[in-house]
Amino acid sequence: MPTWTQDQSSQVAPTPQTAVPAPATPHPSKQPLSALAGSDTIIARIDPNFISISLVLLSIIHLRSQDAIGFKKFRYDFSVMSRITPLFICVALLLVTLTGCMEYSERYRTSPLRRVAVIGASVTAGFKLTTPPIKDDLGAYPINMKHIVEGMISVPHEEVAYFGKLAFFARPDANGAVLIDELIAHEPSLVVAIDFLFWYAYGGTRNATDSVQYRNEKFERGLALLEKIDAPIILGNLPDMHKAVGMMLSARQVPSVETIHALNIRVREWAKDKPNVFLVDLHRVVTNLMNDAQIQVFGHTWPAGSQSTLLQADLLHPTFEGTVGISLLIAEALGGAGLETNLGVLLDNAAAEARKQANR
Repeated sequence: MPTWTQDQSSQVAPTPQTAVPAPATPHPSKQPLSALAGSDTIIARIDPNFISISLVLLSIIHLRSQDAIGFKKFRYDFSVMSRITPLFICVALLLVTLTGCMEYSERYRTSPLRRVAVIGASVTAGFKLTTPPIKDDLGAYPINMKHIVEGMISVPHEEVAYFGKLAFFARPDANGAVLIDELIAHEPSLVVAIDFLFWYAYGGTRNATDSVQYRNEKFERGLALLEKIDAPIILGNLPDMHKAVGMMLSARQVPSVETIHALNIRVREWAKDKPNVFLVDLHRVVTNLMNDAQIQVFGHTWPAGSQSTLLQADLLHPTFEGTVGISLLIAEALGGAGLETNLGVLLDNAAAEARKQANR
């Protein structure tokens, strides 16, 4: 267990120059999640040996034949073979197709994108996010991380499962435990938990004598819940939300910069030796966003001055475009394999998924 620094939750946030940077993620020695997905995920390939055998069989049919044990030669009967040849061709093509389908099935079975689930708090739940209006549809349908991830996956998969909760903050221990149990019962192939740990660090300390110890222990309970998941997890580290104090957060709900830094070190060390946990650097993205600096995520750049485009007025929750931008961290962890990463297309796809669900 690391040595924790003293909490200063009641202090005003320091200027960006004095903020302690979070450690880089993910751990460099870990095999990337893209190795699990693969660039040719769920693409059927045909065994070339099988093709060769099929062609040899077809060639034999079109040649004069002679029985191997010395029976009389016979001439190729075109009228008979003209009826037999198409049959053999169909059979050969069927077998070749089945070979491809078997490999397709294996690729699908082992793909991490096969059965994705999202779990978390208000960012996952899409706080105040709605679809934009389009022709003949004024929109305003609720939209969340499920719709965004659904619109991101470009290969065959089951519908993305949703285990988000807007009121996660009210009872993180109880809500987290229930959501984790429901998620485990779903048996996902990949879990997206961008903001699952947030309220295991943030929130009130219930007048605890040692607020640092209180936050540390709560954070460990969050990690213990994640350890129950037997699937790859894309997990966000902790952002620094001091600039939201006085809006939706009170000073007592926000850990000190030192505590956020220490907890991010803790989650990095916790994830380091877990091959199924892939940590994404939410702290970096949010820090740049709070400072209204340039933001880069997986090949897409938002120029300095984009804060109002990406962050709601409460300075706590991302906008629709901001949430899609955060979701590109998922693509970053996966190396982009099997995923749509064009921002404009992602926005359209996610909105379409939300409309479709609302109109079922």
